[in-house]
Amino acid sequence: MQKFKAWLRRLGPGLVTGASDDDPAGIATYAQAGASFGFHLLWTQMLLLPFMVGVQELSARIALVTKKGIASNIRSLSPFMAFSSAVLLLFANIFNIAADLNILALTLNLALPISVPVMMAVLTCIVIILEIFLDYATYAKMLRWLSISLLSYVLVVFFLRIPWLEVGQSLIRPEFHFHYPYLYLLVACIGTTISPYLYFWQASEVIEEEEKGSLKKKITMMRGDTIVGMVFSNVIALSIMLVGALLATQLGGSVDSVSELALLLEPLAGKGALTLFIVGIVSSGLLAIPVLAGSAGYALGESLGWNVGMKKKWFQAKGFNAILAAATLFGFIINAAGFDPIDMLVGSAVLNAVVAIPSLVAIMILGNNKDLMGKLKSGWYSNIAVGFALLLLTVSVCFMAWTTIPAEAFARFF
Repeated sequence: MQKFKAWLRRLGPGLVTGASDDDPAGIATYAQAGASFGFHLLWTQMLLLPFMVGVQELSARIALVTKKGIASNIRSLSPFMAFSSAVLLLFANIFNIAADLNILALTLNLALPISVPVMMAVLTCIVIILEIFLDYATYAKMLRWLSISLLSYVLVVFFLRIPWLEVGQSLIRPEFHFHYPYLYLLVACIGTTISPYLYFWQASEVIEEEEKGSLKKKITMMRGDTIVGMVFSNVIALSIMLVGALLATQLGGSVDSVSELALLLEPLAGKGALTLFIVGIVSSGLLAIPVLAGSAGYALGESLGWNVGMKKKWFQAKGFNAILAAATLFGFIINAAGFDPIDMLVGSAVLNAVVAIPSLVAIMILGNNKDLMGKLKSGWYSNIAVGFALLLLTVSVCFMAWTTIPAEAFARFF
């Protein structure tokens, strides 16, 4: 146990970032992918893993070399790009927080006799207090343990009878279909897995951690942390897809929400599986909402040249902490206003894609700037990984535009 604790202490921003990628909204996407297409979308997580690692490693490497976050570095290229990207990221994250609060409250309502609106109000207050007033050392430790608790999703899989041979075949020989529902969920999986808040957050957090040692040692530790975090993230995503696929197949129906998935678990796999699944949802929500709010705070604060940082007292970084509180509070207000959770997820996905493309271009430029990065400028792997991630996101945006914009709008140009 002592060795495990020592190993866990060496992990930090990479693990937390990877775990926060599996937020309740992401879980909903993966569950729907599994329920709709069985094992036929499992390959996406295997394909995306090296590109996730490449994007996160580059953003963290830039931060370690420059001692500045991503938005601060983009600001050196273009203040307008930094500010506009930060504002769009803030709006995207607010919609994502709103969806997460909704899913979190609905899931907790299965276990606690408290109405969903009251549950959301309580959760909002708890998260804001933790974000602003908890000291950083305790906060970072809490995030690490919340990350580890997401393994409950993996444990749920062992309550089910998984046809592992079929799973292996779907990973080795993936099937691809050119029909709308399949492509829509494929794009959703890509957008959920490579989200801009992840690299804004990790870049700022590697600076906050202030690890001792040479830059070379810090880079080595960061890379190990990043690989562990991204593998962890994808294992969780694969587990959720498996659960969704098995429940839909064995019960002969569809899974339209995370709370519905949780309810279906109990008769099929028992109370233990249901409890583990609820623990996973609660942990992922309490982990992801502060990361979403924090990444928006870092991005907007850095783009405006403010004091930012989780280590600072609230009165030392008033603007930064105001963004954290406002992002979480507006997530609650959107729910109170009666917005549809699916609309929140779609809105978040669209804005995330719009933010991701120019910011990834800027990160690639920064990573290849020899004057800025010196000997640590991007090599072939980094450029291929980030370039392919950029290509995937661009294709995803084109697909979303094609499916959401009426054909009549395009007809005007032809």
